[in-house]
Amino acid sequence: LDYGRVVRISEINKTLEEYGVRLGLNEKEINDLKSSVIGQTDSSYVLVSFFSDKVSKQILPITFTPQPNVYRNIVFYLKPLTAPISIKEPKFEEIPQRTGFTAVEVSHIVDN
Repeated sequence: LDYGRVVRISEINKTLEEYGVRLGLNEKEINDLKSSVIGQTDSSYVLVSFFSDKVSKQILPITFTPQPNVYRNIVFYLKPLTAPISIKEPKFEEIPQRTGFTAVEVSHIVDN
């Protein structure tokens, strides 16, 4: 990924929360994500990014019966770093409105 934000490990929750809100996640989904990331790395810095919905669905394909009205799949990408690097900020896709049966999958990959 050529976009994201490099943060000190102490700032990772703040960044996950900001990105989660901008990606249309609710409070429970954001808190579950932050809980799942705790302790995944002890590096000084972390690149926090995420894959597009299309790529996320290729990384983690899930099928449903019956089909949901809205299906979102968001795979976050975390890369531990020993020093900060320069990277461009992400662009956020339009968030589909949750209506009817909605399925949201939120996961992460740590690239050690």
